[in-house]
Amino acid sequence: MEAASVLWEAITKHFEAGDGINPDYLLRELMMRMLQPNEKVDAYAEDIELKVTKLRQAKGDFADWQQASLLLSNSVRVFPDLTRDACALRSISDSSWSRNPSQRVVPLPKSRM
Repeated sequence: MEAASVLWEAITKHFEAGDGINPDYLLRELMMRMLQPNEKVDAYAEDIELKVTKLRQAKGDFADWQQASLLLSNSVRVFPDLTRDACALRSISDSSWSRNPSQRVVPLPKSRM
């Protein structure tokens, strides 16, 4: 019986290091978070920001460009045109991306009214 408690202690110590937050679980939760059709974009962006902050506090690496990319890619069901345009713009080679400042801004799609 003692071996089981020692094993359990080792497992919990490994997975709950520090403040008990596992960055892998936070990252998975962040990557799975999709913008829902009736959800406000502000609420979605704030939720992503909160999750990224928690991940960074748990010593998980997540760069600003990754956060921006995630916001776009996980909103593809609601804004397919914006996501497609942003991906097409980003496919410009990195050298021309950095040389041409006018291409650094993602244009908003034109209204279809």
